[in-house]
Amino acid sequence: MASFVINVLLSLLTIIIGTPILMLVAKVLKFQNNNFITALKINIISGLAVFIFSFISFYISSLLSILIMIILIKKFYNSEGWGKSILAWFVWAIITGPIIVILVLITTFVGLLKLASLLGK
Repeated sequence: MASFVINVLLSLLTIIIGTPILMLVAKVLKFQNNNFITALKINIISGLAVFIFSFISFYISSLLSILIMIILIKKFYNSEGWGKSILAWFVWAIITGPIIVILVLITTFVGLLKLASLLGK
């Protein structure tokens, strides 16, 4: 059950944080359809795929999420080539990844502090 909740939260966090970042990356790279709705569609589809595949294996879900995201970027943004789509994913991942890691660490730390305070009473 805990794994399910963690996967849901990570998927939602990636969608919420990743959407505006992907939109900005698409604008910088001058993709077509570089609006919020397109970025949201890409992040929702990718997030759902990662969530589903996460029950199989962490490594498989990671690789599939990268491939799915690159394919979706190419498809939705009508990218001229794979290189530009890969670059967009790479920039998105470099920015989004550390933000999510920091947020997860903060929430874990806060949760541990609350647990310690409950156990100390």
